[in-house]
Amino acid sequence: MLKRGIVIGFMTLLFSAFPAHADSVLLGTGATWNGASFIIDSGHTGAQQFTLTSTIQVTGVNVLMALGTFGTAGTIQIQLTNAICAGLPCIQNGPPTQANVLAQGTWTSSAVVPNTTVLSWAPLSTNLVLGPGTYYLVVSSGDASIEWTMPSPILASTVGSVGSRYSAGPSSVNTQLPPASLFVGGGGTMGFEIVGNANPVPEPATLLLVSSGLAAGWLRRRRKS
Repeated sequence: MLKRGIVIGFMTLLFSAFPAHADSVLLGTGATWNGASFIIDSGHTGAQQFTLTSTIQVTGVNVLMALGTFGTAGTIQIQLTNAICAGLPCIQNGPPTQANVLAQGTWTSSAVVPNTTVLSWAPLSTNLVLGPGTYYLVVSSGDASIEWTMPSPILASTVGSVGSRYSAGPSSVNTQLPPASLFVGGGGTMGFEIVGNANPVPEPATLLLVSSGLAAGWLRRRRKS
């Protein structure tokens, strides 16, 4: 009976420390296009800011874009960073380095009929732990002109909020490290979604509680035997 009680107590602590996984949209703008878009010409870079208010386990980052509107195929670089070179922070702290890039990937767009759009989700990364703070999705077009859609409405979220849009022209783009380009702010919100586990990541104190509960149950059982 005592052994059963120890097991039940341990399992209770374990499940409280590691909540069940449930994929859902944590933060984003949704997939409804409002008819407007942000043009990223060849050699240009765009960035969308967002802020998280709690630590989350991210199992997927997706970017929604309308691609190929100028009838040209090309490779698009997408990066998730915790900094871009814009305004006073860049002057005070210096431009971002590769250490500021948390995830990155490339996506190849197909050529389509001019003046039409193709909405596409471009997967960026999986299995990231993001703490509270400000982040940026940086999209760079090396050899094709693309459109980054401006969806509506913004999704409600309890983990963060969507911020400003930024852009960098060809004369100020750092092709080796796009987040280090010289960005300026602009209006509108670019489409993206963060999909992941809405449950918070276990804190060290919670993990210690699990270990302590297990050890205490073992010692009690040993004294009784």
